[in-house]
Amino acid sequence: MEHPVFLRPQFYIQVLNPSQGVSLPCWLSVWLMAMSPGTMAFSGGAPSRACSDMMPQHGGRTPQTGPPPYRVTFAPTNALPGKNIEVTISGGKFKGFFIRARQGSRFLTNGKFTANMGTKLQCEGSGITHTTSVSRSAIKVIWTVPQNLSTEPYYFVATVVEQFKNFWTFIHSTNGNTTDRSPPNRDPTPVVKNGNQGTPVLLPTKDDDRFGNETIDTPGGENGGDQMGLEPHQKGLGSDELGSDPGCGRTKGCFTNCQTSDVCTYSISWVPGNNTVSFKFIYLMGGQTDQWIAIGLSHDTVMGDDNVLECVSDGDRVFIRTSYNRDKINEYPDDKTAALSEMKGSVVDDILTCSFQRQNKYPREARVFDLHTPYYLFVAFGEALAGGNKFPHSYIELPHVSSKKISFLSVNEVTKGTYSYYNILVKAHGSIMIVAWIIFANSGTFVARRGRSLLAGVKPGGKDAWFQVHRFTMSMTAFLTVVGFIIIVVHSQGHLLIPQGDGYYYRMLHSPLGLLLLVLTLVNASMATFRPEPSSSNRLMFKWTHWGLGIFSYILSLPVVAIGLDLPQSQTRLESLYILGIFVCYVLVMEATIRGFPYIVSTVWICCTTPNCCSKTNSYDLSNPYITTNEVALNTETITSMIRKGQNNIIEGARSFLLIFHIMAVVGFGVAILYFFLF
Repeated sequence: MEHPVFLRPQFYIQVLNPSQGVSLPCWLSVWLMAMSPGTMAFSGGAPSRACSDMMPQHGGRTPQTGPPPYRVTFAPTNALPGKNIEVTISGGKFKGFFIRARQGSRFLTNGKFTANMGTKLQCEGSGITHTTSVSRSAIKVIWTVPQNLSTEPYYFVATVVEQFKNFWTFIHSTNGNTTDRSPPNRDPTPVVKNGNQGTPVLLPTKDDDRFGNETIDTPGGENGGDQMGLEPHQKGLGSDELGSDPGCGRTKGCFTNCQTSDVCTYSISWVPGNNTVSFKFIYLMGGQTDQWIAIGLSHDTVMGDDNVLECVSDGDRVFIRTSYNRDKINEYPDDKTAALSEMKGSVVDDILTCSFQRQNKYPREARVFDLHTPYYLFVAFGEALAGGNKFPHSYIELPHVSSKKISFLSVNEVTKGTYSYYNILVKAHGSIMIVAWIIFANSGTFVARRGRSLLAGVKPGGKDAWFQVHRFTMSMTAFLTVVGFIIIVVHSQGHLLIPQGDGYYYRMLHSPLGLLLLVLTLVNASMATFRPEPSSSNRLMFKWTHWGLGIFSYILSLPVVAIGLDLPQSQTRLESLYILGIFVCYVLVMEATIRGFPYIVSTVWICCTTPNCCSKTNSYDLSNPYITTNEVALNTETITSMIRKGQNNIIEGARSFLLIFHIMAVVGFGVAILYFFLF
């Protein structure tokens, strides 16, 4: 599903005394699992991003490479415009699907599917997907042949999800007139007319891809002359699969994502000249209207102090401009086309194309960087507003960053884009918080509430052993929380607000909840440092306040950690979220076990080892005048004392065993989450 449905966490606290702790319903773990869209695996259908690459967005997992066990067929194969076609997926059990129609090497956006029970439309009606992840062996959907369809053969492609880890993309229909996907004897090197000059320009190719974009050049101005006027419906061939250009590394420099996905969605190329560099952007918009693509020239791999070159689609117009990232804010100079010339743009068959020349030096504007200097290259994209304005870039898919600095005066290096970069500060922040709150905080609170009898009589440093363990673990929790906070502030340069993403609004809670957790931790640590003496009248108030803040902070830390693992910038494998959910359920089970299990064991043990403890041999007939009340009380007290003494020993032994087991288990859970977070 594109907008995951969140289960609201319901918490209750059974307040018995500070040593008995709290009981939490398993709704907490369910909520932690449910609030992650990656964990839900879009069980309600393919997300809108699948319109361009057919990927189900299963946490970065890649499709199967072997032959698919499924078949896609349609009938009739010769339906006229306006008539319906039945498309069928069959061949075995599957849980999810996504179907689109294609003609040649581009998606058909004017043919529409009809949604029925268990399906819903995507890509403005030109795609159809499931609404529930129930297992099925076949699915049939209806597609209406569009009017004014060209004579080129059309066919259908599908993504089929067998289970979360196993899915196939671009499964082609196997019947009809789809064996020859492209016209015979076509020119293997597609060209595009460059403005009105008619100069051929090579475009990226991949197998059967064809491009043909007719651009219309309009004069620009010094101020605000960044608008390229276009005919709304230009003739030409488009493609939604961009591929490797043979000229890359020989006649031009290139930056694409062709190595990180089966379907390339953008291509950035440049050709250095005498005093200028010619840039060309090609971007597959994925069936979404009004999109933008931009590159950022940066001195480092962190957003801020970046010169931006952008291409924005606005209906039948294209805007080409320069801008600047001041920290996290994008702003324009007075001249939006500073250092730019020969600007041309087009939108054809869902492909946004821009070309322009950029002066190597532009001393009139300090925010226009000198191209003689190498820079890290960012590529970002997002939705556009009317008038060529931009929404912030997608936070679901972070900007792609080059692995090293790029010289735009060279064509010898071809650097592939990656899905964000492995940021050591983000990983350090996450690792420290996992160790602090999954390992140290849990162990410290558990020992304080359940381990006071452990090593009874042992007092290192004049304090009980349980207290020394509690003080050490909670001090480490506070220390690591402060260190982790400092690291993320340094990384974000003080900007802690996380932009909202469509369907992922809960991610915005990570920063404020994390800040609240830091404040509560410091307050509780300060209270513990200056705690009143045991004989003080304020001791009881301190005891309850310290306990309440500690329990609340620990409960708060679980959704904070879960949201942090779900953030795209954390680059976390989904297994870490699974393990976190299992960990929460384990803690709840252990809370119940350590309360009841020792008593059950002790009762059984006493009854099995004490003679006649469960028999009626010690019963008394109170109507007998020769049996005194004192005799009854004496015998009852003796038996009760014997049972209670043995029971207490067994209870404390069982608790000690469970406590040691729990600490080992917590460390194991923490290490497992760390492993899938880092690797």
